[in-house]
Amino acid sequence: MPTCCFQRLRTIIFRCLQLWALKSAAHRLPSHLQVVLGWYGAQDRHVAKYASLLEKEGYPSVRGVLPGPAVFSPLPFLRRRFAAALLDFLVAVDPEGARKVVFYAFSNGGAFVLEQVDQLLRREPRYAPLAGRMAGCIYDSAPCYLHPLVGAAAMGQGRSLPVRALATALFLLLALVGLLTSPRRPQRFWRNMQDLQLGPRSLHVYSGDDPLCDAARLDQLIASKRAAGADAAALRWQRSRHVAHLLQHYKEYTAALSDFLRGVPR
Repeated sequence: MPTCCFQRLRTIIFRCLQLWALKSAAHRLPSHLQVVLGWYGAQDRHVAKYASLLEKEGYPSVRGVLPGPAVFSPLPFLRRRFAAALLDFLVAVDPEGARKVVFYAFSNGGAFVLEQVDQLLRREPRYAPLAGRMAGCIYDSAPCYLHPLVGAAAMGQGRSLPVRALATALFLLLALVGLLTSPRRPQRFWRNMQDLQLGPRSLHVYSGDDPLCDAARLDQLIASKRAAGADAAALRWQRSRHVAHLLQHYKEYTAALSDFLRGVPR
């Protein structure tokens, strides 16, 4: 990803963060900061509606979308760079560490960022002070197990048939490169999701018929978190579209979101 794209991303994130921080300044108690991470193909207007929900609850937010090349790259460099830029913003905008941080991730476009954030917090000494500020994660249609054909479907979703065919061929080529460079990437990603240490609480909203998010795998992931003593809440519908649960189940979705956020320590 060219440097100019990351510079523009930093500018967008910083402006959004300033805006929501100013809007929340009137609240007597400092609320935690929400980091909203959109799905592959999402535009800012799509992610902004979730930021609006958070604003109604009194929470400031920063939002961004991991670029497509970073989502589908067989190597982690671009994802790690995005995560590092995000952590740098969190440090810059709140150097005193007054706010706890909650991540709100959609599909693997968001989950891939969380994976890299967690790795940076563990391995990079300059980010270590941030680790104590992590208060939890909200997952919408995430994480998705890395089945090869599911990734191809995600790349071609919403495209015409010729473009879908081209996207599938491109994804399979990338998958082949990934198999050569990191043959156990799906298992490693899933293990990283199980071991994620970004706060004591999590909320998963997903459905049983989502073709991009393997519900059975996600059921097992949530069960393993609970068995390890984590506070892992879940809202699972039998039928609901990928990253469209808010539209199809508005009352249930917003109620679960509000309940979760009220339980996060400030």
